[in-house]
Amino acid sequence: MMVTNVLKTYQHHLHHNDNQHQLSLPKRKFVTYAVYALIAVALLYLFVDPAAPPAAASSTTTKPSSLAARPPWIQQLPPAPPPLSTISPPPYQGQAAADNNDETLLIVSTTTAAPPLPCDYSDGEWVPDARTPLYNGTTCGAIKDDGRSCTANGRADTGYVYWRWQPRACDLPAFSAAAFLRWLRNRHMAFVGDSLARNQAESLVCLLSSASPPELVHRSADGRFRRWLCRPYRSQITHQFRWLSYQE
Repeated sequence: MMVTNVLKTYQHHLHHNDNQHQLSLPKRKFVTYAVYALIAVALLYLFVDPAAPPAAASSTTTKPSSLAARPPWIQQLPPAPPPLSTISPPPYQGQAAADNNDETLLIVSTTTAAPPLPCDYSDGEWVPDARTPLYNGTTCGAIKDDGRSCTANGRADTGYVYWRWQPRACDLPAFSAAAFLRWLRNRHMAFVGDSLARNQAESLVCLLSSASPPELVHRSADGRFRRWLCRPYRSQITHQFRWLSYQE
């Protein structure tokens, strides 16, 4: 608006001077130069506003020059990168990346040691054992009362009871009667067969007698069927005697 007013004033002045023919040529040139100078001052006023309040000066620090007012034609500098602590992790790269990770984990897992094979307890041998046996022919009623005790029948040596079974490929822990009864709690174990099954059933009953002596709760008239009960554990052991048929 200021420039428009100046131009109108100048035109009016020239028109008035032309009509009156009172201004000389040097004086007219001076006025022209003065008008150009006013235009330059007006343009400078538009881009640099002297009425804007100055930036507050700090007593300890000086504000960076990037905060000062810039003309619109000056391109602003790009912002500074964020500190490392505020950088976000990269975005999810899709299922392909996840599949690659799974493949890597699979490769690592295949290099781990293979689990040990189960032990074959039937492959072994009898070895001497100096530990005191859990029972003998005079402490277990299951064999003493039936007349199948070697000691009660006059055998004087006892070396045959100091042996244990040792598997070849692994170690067999010592028998624990209490642990076996906890496993057999509320269960029923049966031995069905001839004299070999009978000897196994009687041996187990004698082993368990060191923790909780089984009680004979049933016996058939011919002795072919017997049942023992471990009352604290509610466990039953049954022997059913049957002859195995001979097959060629």
